[in-house]
Amino acid sequence: PWAETNYTSYQDCNQWKDLGSDFVLQVYRAYQFTGATDVAFLKDCWPAVVDTLQYLKQFDRDGDGIPENEGAPDQTFDDWQLKGISAYCGGLWLGAMEAAIAMADILTEANLAPGNTPILLSQYRRWLDNGLKAYHPKLWNGRYYRLDTGSGSEVVMADQLCGQFMVRHLGLPDLVEDEFTLSALDAIYDACFVKFNQVVQSQERPPQQKFEGAQSGNFSAATLKLAIGAANGVLPDGSPEDPDSTHQQEVWTGINFGLAAFLAQMGKTEEAMAITEAVVEQIYSYGLQFRTPEAITGLGTYRACHYMRPMAIWGLYDVLTARTDQPQ
Repeated sequence: PWAETNYTSYQDCNQWKDLGSDFVLQVYRAYQFTGATDVAFLKDCWPAVVDTLQYLKQFDRDGDGIPENEGAPDQTFDDWQLKGISAYCGGLWLGAMEAAIAMADILTEANLAPGNTPILLSQYRRWLDNGLKAYHPKLWNGRYYRLDTGSGSEVVMADQLCGQFMVRHLGLPDLVEDEFTLSALDAIYDACFVKFNQVVQSQERPPQQKFEGAQSGNFSAATLKLAIGAANGVLPDGSPEDPDSTHQQEVWTGINFGLAAFLAQMGKTEEAMAITEAVVEQIYSYGLQFRTPEAITGLGTYRACHYMRPMAIWGLYDVLTARTDQPQ
């Protein structure tokens, strides 16, 4: 019945490789952050957790323990094609395995685990062990984690270690060692924030934005003299891999707040505050505080206002108020 939509790139989210893992992690997060006592909540959610993980595992085509992206935009960056194992989706999957194992242990200790839980627990541990053996060797390039194993892209993705942030935030075992996390964060900050903003400030903006409609618009007086935030993914020199791409070059407010929380979690508070200040300055300087957008662009435009992802700023608050341990 739709005559026209204002969405950038419709995709079938049943094929997405991140949402299922997100769900499992969110169940465990809800349990942990509400006092870690509501075991009945875990019991109620457990069947959905099991079904979700089983569904996602079907996309592990080569049996290495990590589902593959399939060359289509099959994750939340839904006009960005990933192929093979990806740092972003793969890390979330491994984190979901750890969360599921932790939930199974809690249910078992409380005598609330279904009868097949020992079999599932053994299976999840095997999947996790295999996945951890594949993740770092297949994706690490010496400085940061590659976008994926199948595209050959050298893009530095801002959200490449989202899974690692989540497991540490939830008190679960790390997916990668600190030296690799810190190196990747340095690469992200340098490419996606510092150099990307240098590129933005040196370019001329076209008179028309790429997308129009109720969820898009121009800033009332955008000068772009200030940093606008960290791009989702650019080459190490801050330039876009594809100048015609959309999501890669956008500054997603929620992704930026999540990245800031990750930086703060790893002791990089100055960098975390620089990114946060840039995004907040854009929102409040241009009258968007009551219609916080998903995306801010280097063209002085915004997209998808009234978005939920910017609530990730509470993750930054949580880290800064020391809910989680900080590295020494």
